[in-house]
Amino acid sequence: MIDSEDERRTFNRYCYDGAVVRFMEGRNFGLLKRTSRDFPMKDISRSGIRLELDKYRDPGSNLDLIIDIPGKPKIQMRGNVRWVVEVDKSSKFELGILFAPYGSRKEYNPYRNKDRLKNMLEKKSYH
Repeated sequence: MIDSEDERRTFNRYCYDGAVVRFMEGRNFGLLKRTSRDFPMKDISRSGIRLELDKYRDPGSNLDLIIDIPGKPKIQMRGNVRWVVEVDKSSKFELGILFAPYGSRKEYNPYRNKDRLKNMLEKKSYH
């Protein structure tokens, strides 16, 4: 457990039963996109997300995500893999993804997603 004075996160993390994440994956030089299968979401905050995959992703990789929390509207977010940890040598990996900044550039998240994400997170935090 992390002592509160050692905690580096700015935003609370939230956990939702049944929440999943899909990836938008490019094909044919990125012109066509398809979605991956569902991967379990461990937790989410206003700045990023933690999830479990069965495939290694390099730190620094940019990802287009579709976040699906039961009872809430789906949201598409762009993010960057910050860290990867193998889960108990089980060929599964936990990833920490930092959401891209908000702005009008194509590699950014749209401004409207900032408030949408904030509004969809419940008050009860998960630590």
